[in-house]
Parts: sequence; C-alpha cells; structure tokens
Amino acid sequence: MPRKNWPSFPEELPFETNLTLDPPSPEEQFSADWPTVRGQDVPKTSEDIPKLDDTGLRKFVVEYLRGEIFTSVNIRPHDRLAMTQMIFLPLVFGGLELITPTGLHKIGVIYAYMKDALPRSINGYPIFGTCGFLHTDDWGRAWLAITREQDREKTIEV
Repeated sequence: MPRKNWPSFPEELPFETNLTLDPPSPEEQFSADWPTVRGQDVPKTSEDIPKLDDTGLRKFVVEYLRGEIFTSVNIRPHDRLAMTQMIFLPLVFGGLELITPTGLHKIGVIYAYMKDALPRSINGYPIFGTCGFLHTDDWGRAWLAITREQDREKTIEV
C-alpha cells in the first residue's frame, strides 16, 4: 500500500541503487553494526607486528625528526601509564584486542601522525583518533638513527 506524500520511483531505475523508504531504526542499525564496532568481524592479526623495510623505516625516522610523528616515547615518563590511552584513543576503544598476546610483546612504540591530531589536547599532549604500532626491532633501529641524527645536528657549523 503506497504511503501518502512519499515519492514514487519507477520500477526499473537506470542505475544500481539501494533506495529504501523504510530505513532501519537506530536500535536495529546499532545491533547490526555492533560486531564491527567491537571488532568481532575483523580477523585477528598475525602473531607479529609487521616489520618495516629499510625505505619505510628511513621514512619514519625522517618524519619523526621533522616533528610529523608523535610517539608514546614523547610522553613524559611519569605520565606514560595514565596518559597513553587518553592520547591514543583507539587503545581505549579496544584497539589492542585485535592483536594476539604474542604480538603485544612485539610493540616497540605507539605512534600517530600529527596531521591526524584531533582539535583538542590533554595536559599539553595531542589526542589522536588513529595510531600505529612499530615493531620492537624497528623501533630499536629507528631510535639509534634518530639519536644519531639529533647529535649530528648539534655539531653543524655555520
């Protein structure tokens, strides 16, 4: 039975579409989306945090030195425990649930790009809606390169 004041659509549309005149209620939509929100329909990651190749690691170091990347190491040591989840919001919302227990031990550092910072801060720290994980081996190599480049900058003569 046609409803009053509803537009009528031709039986055959010239393009593929998914028009519905009776969208699901918010409760129905929420229950349909809940597995995705909780990450239940996302497969668990592999045992390891993926390692970067030399080019990717070089890019990470350069971007870090430019100030384009914020890491969990940039949080003051006395704030790290309390502030990490407040700065990297995916951790609050179950971001680590997708990583196997063995993989958790392979996280060297948590990082995010400053361009992705939200328009708020907490105790002077940026807040991110996304974050990434760097493998412990990659972080060890990256940290050596970062400190070496920072030391080299101190000796530049002008």
